Amino acid sequence: MFEEKHLKTLRNIKVDEEKKQADLNKIIRRSKQKVVDWRIFALIVSIVGITMFLIATTPLDNQTATTTNDSQLISVYTVNGKGNPKSALQLHVNRVTNEKALDEIWKVYNQLQITDKPDATSVIYSSYRFNFSDDTSKLYYQHLDSRNIYYEDASTGQYYKLEDGSGIPLIQYDQPTTLHSVAFYSLFVLLIGSYAYADRQMRDKSDPKRKLPKHSHTGQSVLTLFYLLSLLILLFITPHIHFMWIVGSSLAVAGINILIENKYGKNNWRKLSFLLIGLLVPVYLYSMFILN
Repeated sequence: MFEEKHLKTLRNIKVDEEKKQADLNKIIRRSKQKVVDWRIFALIVSIVGITMFLIATTPLDNQTATTTNDSQLISVYTVNGKGNPKSALQLHVNRVTNEKALDEIWKVYNQLQITDKPDATSVIYSSYRFNFSDDTSKLYYQHLDSRNIYYEDASTGQYYKLEDGSGIPLIQYDQPTTLHSVAFYSLFVLLIGSYAYADRQMRDKSDPKRKLPKHSHTGQSVLTLFYLLSLLILLFITPHIHFMWIVGSSLAVAGINILIENKYGKNNWRKLSFLLIGLLVPVYLYSMFILN
């Protein structure tokens, strides 16, 4: 009796044919929507990203001194404290390649005179590498005391100073051009957007509403945490590390995480997200220490 009552109720329910057809059409439209293949997406992001990265990391200033003899000064690299500046891609390193600035530096450089070692209270304030057109270079440590500025030749230990005790004027450091900045920030936005998109695609196939975790294996979490902590320590104890070492180590960690994913989680979008994070870390550090 109870069952019959409920069956009668169900029979009396009127089906809205228009709504039924609209829901059916909606399902058909969704089924026909093209799903972006992760490989095509990765290829497009890689090509565009590499292009913008190459633009963003090309020499910041193309003005260099005209070589007139074998000892012409062509660039100067400088960093605070004791260091060995060799490239503008080292963190915290500044570079001078402007012709007028180099001419002024060159004039003062040639006025350096041999002098005695400063007193024990002097401190190393900066390091300078002078690069010449004959492929030679000189590394000097700048010492300061209460009265004078001294320059120590790192290779010989000999000290020099100007007659009036002043320092070599390092002016007009290379600055990023509009093209460099636009290319870099476009790359940054591309990577952020791509990572967000890849992260959204990590869904359970049996339940699309259920979002998958960012890591599928404990080893991925441990490796990522270890890398980030190691990187922070490395930046603290080696402040002038070359940017390409950061790129290499970040991509190596991404590669290991992808191999782990290939064995356990086997989610292609998660693999792509590891690669994008491996690129985002050095790009972020580039913006903090080199571009600005």
